[in-house]
Amino acid sequence: MGKAKMINHETSLRAMGWCINNGIKIYPLPKGSYYELEINDNGKLIRSGKTYTAAKWADKVYELYTYYYDRYYSNWLYVILVYYL
Repeated sequence: MGKAKMINHETSLRAMGWCINNGIKIYPLPKGSYYELEINDNGKLIRSGKTYTAAKWADKVYELYTYYYDRYYSNWLYVILVYYL
């Protein structure tokens, strides 16, 4: 069994707010007694393809919001620093 990841909720909430304000939404879809995650990246829908228990899907949502925040926000800051300063 894999090692559980520690979730930094302050960082996750900042990431979630930034993503939602920028058109990225992540939410669970019920699939029997499990959940599959769907990512709506400004209209582009992506299904996780994996199922999660009721106890695990929220942690994965936080993890994915943090991933998208790091991926897009970091690049956005880089562009500003390189081209505008």
